[in-house]
Amino acid sequence: MKMYVGNLAWSVTTEKLEELFRQYGQVDDA
Repeated sequence: MKMYVGNLAWSVTTEKLEELFRQYGQVDDA
């Protein structure tokens, strides 16, 4: 599944996104 997440602060990093979404399942790309 692909998901678009917008309107994030410039301080949000790829690592933070992966960490947040990993609790719901495997993250292939962020």
